[in-house]
Amino acid sequence: MNRAEAERCLEELRSSLAAQQVDVQNWLVVSDNPAKSLHELVKEENIDLVAMSAHGYSGSTTWPYGSLALNFVVYGTTALLVAQDLSPDQIEPSEAEIIAKEFTGH
Repeated sequence: MNRAEAERCLEELRSSLAAQQVDVQNWLVVSDNPAKSLHELVKEENIDLVAMSAHGYSGSTTWPYGSLALNFVVYGTTALLVAQDLSPDQIEPSEAEIIAKEFTGH
């Protein structure tokens, strides 16, 4: 059921963008190691833009970027678009941000 829903959502997105004359290809990857599988797909298909949600399944406000998004920020080899649906006031500042603000006064 999840796969069918994912396929439906991806097709709806593709159709919507195609109506705006945007060329989009979707891939639905099922894997025990999503980061590795997606990096391999990017390389094999010569993908020039990866778009993903910022925080995935957990939706944590403590860490506004999930492990997969962070993996692509650190190890990705292509342009990356990360969609963040949390407003800045919903994201808890990290310890480093708190210390930097105390140090700089900003």
